[in-house]
Amino acid sequence: MTVDAVNDLWRRLTTGTEKQQASTRDELAQLFARLTDGQDGEALLLLSLLDEKMRECSSGIGESIRVRNIVMSAVLAVFQVRSFRTDHPAVIHYVVRYSLDEPDRLNLVMRLWAGLLRHRPHRRDAIRALHSSQLSLNELSNRHGGGDARLVRAALARALSGDELKELTRDYATVNQQSDLGLLDLSMGGPANTGANLAVATRVGRTVVQYPITARRHLAKAEKSKWYRRAERSDADLLQADAHHVLVYRVGGDYVLDND
Repeated sequence: MTVDAVNDLWRRLTTGTEKQQASTRDELAQLFARLTDGQDGEALLLLSLLDEKMRECSSGIGESIRVRNIVMSAVLAVFQVRSFRTDHPAVIHYVVRYSLDEPDRLNLVMRLWAGLLRHRPHRRDAIRALHSSQLSLNELSNRHGGGDARLVRAALARALSGDELKELTRDYATVNQQSDLGLLDLSMGGPANTGANLAVATRVGRTVVQYPITARRHLAKAEKSKWYRRAERSDADLLQADAHHVLVYRVGGDYVLDND
């Protein structure tokens, strides 16, 4: 029954519209969560299918580019879905269950992680999902002496090359710093964040100037004090810049320097 269900979901995933694909990805992820919450191990069928499809489209040429995007979106959905029993990612329950006794299952999951991390369009979301999984892994693994976490991290390191691991270490820190500061639209690995300190970059003439972030504030939409006045905000809404600080506003996807 599970084989038929997985194959049917995959057929719908590759033939449906974008809206249908999104719905099918959710179904696929929820199926994985249900199977992982159970004890029969049938979640392996779903992961094996994704692993097979990822290998088939690894060349990224022609039609396989479209299929590759579908596969990566499906893997991401599976790695993001939460257990129905707990608030932890289902994939972490899966690897903790099998990391000691069935290392091949752990290696399969790490191959999928590695492939997802290599896929640039999904890399940022993959790193955020990995961070969430690591937090859960640390909590669950500590209940068993921490051995599961060490095995999982070692398996991921084996699935990546040395250069890929260095790049992941850098990007992992960058993405999660940005997440903490609410700056998810900064380009990963770009000129604004290659240093040790997170910074925003704004263009002045032809020069890109970097400004390390010392404080931030989200601004609500400016309101009119009276119906006939223009919308404006008071000074109390804004951060006050010291003599050696500047204010930089994020407007849409751009950063604008306050020149007043």
